Amino acid sequence: MTSANGNNGDVRLSGISVVIVANSNNPTILNQDFLYHNGIVPKDWTLEKNMPPVMTPAVSQITFENGFKVIAELNRILFEQFTVPLKEEDIVCADIAKRYLRTVPHVPYTAVGINLHGYRTYQKQASETVSDLLIKKGGWMNFREAAPSFQVKAVYGYEDKTITLDIAENFIKEKDAKEVPAVVFNANIHRDISDETNQQMRVSKLVSILDSCNKDISDFCLLTKEFESRVS
Repeated sequence: MTSANGNNGDVRLSGISVVIVANSNNPTILNQDFLYHNGIVPKDWTLEKNMPPVMTPAVSQITFENGFKVIAELNRILFEQFTVPLKEEDIVCADIAKRYLRTVPHVPYTAVGINLHGYRTYQKQASETVSDLLIKKGGWMNFREAAPSFQVKAVYGYEDKTITLDIAENFIKEKDAKEVPAVVFNANIHRDISDETNQQMRVSKLVSILDSCNKDISDFCLLTKEFESRVS
């Protein structure tokens, strides 16, 4: 797999989420006992004290001390984790989503999205990095002594998925370090499964997609690798 831990200029992951789109989802089934009892999350995970569980007919949310979060809404279930930086070996979103699907197989699921967030830090300003790579120079690059900020969107459709990649400038702070300029990458990898009429086949297809989550991470890293050869 292409590295995503920031070595030799590789993108550093800062977050990942798995979103399962569903019709007629029931958020009220989501609570900590449901997650523990069905083995969806480890029983030694502790709830985040500053973010108590939310349980309503429209939305339920469970947040753990390690930053992992599960949100159930009427039209989707979201599993997310954010850490700066996030190591690949610590990613558990896909596995927990698979356990949830196997526990709740009767919901008419229609699509799945894997969202990846990463960044690269640079010695010079991140705006220069984005503009050097993607923007043609011109007088408009500085208007009345104000430099613009840049955000670029790219959409790739191939095989059974669509990847939408947003590239922007920002500042990143890792742990106790000072903020440094960075190029930030946010990708959504979307797949529809609505063509499956058999519910068991829908769940099986979703599980198969989540089994290949590492491949999606590799694709994300390859998409951002172009910055290595063009920007110091």
